[in-house]
Amino acid sequence: MDIYCINEVNITELPKVAVSNRSNLPEVAGVYFVLGRTEILYIGMSTNIKDRWRRHHKLEFLVDKRDVHIAWLEASTNGLRELENKLINKYDPILNGSLNCGPDEELETLKDKLRELKLEKINYLINEITIRLKDPVRKGIRVLAEFAADSNYKKEVKEPTTDDFGLLLTFAQLNRNIRELSDAIEGQKSVLKEISKIAKELTEIVNWKEAAYNLNNLVESNRNDLTTMKKLSILIADHPELRNFLTEENKKEFNE
Repeated sequence: MDIYCINEVNITELPKVAVSNRSNLPEVAGVYFVLGRTEILYIGMSTNIKDRWRRHHKLEFLVDKRDVHIAWLEASTNGLRELENKLINKYDPILNGSLNCGPDEELETLKDKLRELKLEKINYLINEITIRLKDPVRKGIRVLAEFAADSNYKKEVKEPTTDDFGLLLTFAQLNRNIRELSDAIEGQKSVLKEISKIAKELTEIVNWKEAAYNLNNLVESNRNDLTTMKKLSILIADHPELRNFLTEENKKEFNE
């Protein structure tokens, strides 16, 4: 290929294989592209692409291996390095370091950068989850109490959404982040423990709604039972925050 025609290269149209199927790479000279989900991770060149990957690339450390592919562009060995350099300058892959390092140095550079990327991804996902949940979880009791009071448990009343809690993500998106985080950290116990704690807090949000329903139901079904109502009155006096769970009608039963 003419090295001056790189603008004609459309990477999305190039042949490619998943990293797990790298044994199917062709024994041709050319430039190869390591592709992530949405970005070019690395660009390299070889006079034999299949052999290059068999001998020099240990892929265990690649992030999200199932989402990594190798595309290739066949080219003459003449000017191959220049073609590689031009493509690197054009696309600026995130893992390319020195253009002149040897195979061993190149591999270590890749490993270091991938470790950094993995840590960045872990930190990002943890922040996405904890920052967006910490305050909303604490404020959730108020939102759900208002819902309980306003709806009086009528089905046509819209239940609180994640927006009502101050969350910018839906629960489905948060769950996806948690799954991605689990993949990224590969079972690191300390972070998984934090995830479990967050999941428990999410469960407690749902339980608050259930508690509100149960408390109101208890009041309504025992309104004429003086013994039960007296016990409830003592309980609410000891725990004033429980009044937030009551409907306006039921609050009248416990006016001081």
